[in-house]
Amino acid sequence: MLNLMDGPSEIVPQSGQPLDYSSGSSKANNLLPCGHPRDLWLHGNVRDPEKRYALGLDVSSPQRVAFCKELPDFINDPNWQEKIVDSGFIKHSRFNALEFWDEIHQEWVNMRQAPNHAPVRCGGRYASSDLKNWTLERYLYPEAHDS
Repeated sequence: MLNLMDGPSEIVPQSGQPLDYSSGSSKANNLLPCGHPRDLWLHGNVRDPEKRYALGLDVSSPQRVAFCKELPDFINDPNWQEKIVDSGFIKHSRFNALEFWDEIHQEWVNMRQAPNHAPVRCGGRYASSDLKNWTLERYLYPEAHDS
């Protein structure tokens, strides 16, 4: 238990539904104040050491995109927020994590289920050159006869 921020405290099954839902809120969880850290240097075609990691700033409202050159020590470093740089741009509603920098198209990319959530099988490529204006290009559509 990291006790860093409020998060779901209980998972409640939904009868006849494929997904459960969360209920209640407490700090007795493993949620981090920055969601989905992604190493863009190793896996995202980024060469700027100041932008090696991309994070979703879950402690700000509206939620924003941030960068850092090393992952913060959320537990032992009370000044961890000083080591990240808020990009100033709001997270897209479908944003989990920046996945890579597309050098050819000069844009940030996030590929994920789009625009619906499970159990719908639909995938899309979200892209933005400025982390503010996003486009969606679907690349996977559901099979009409597949329940």
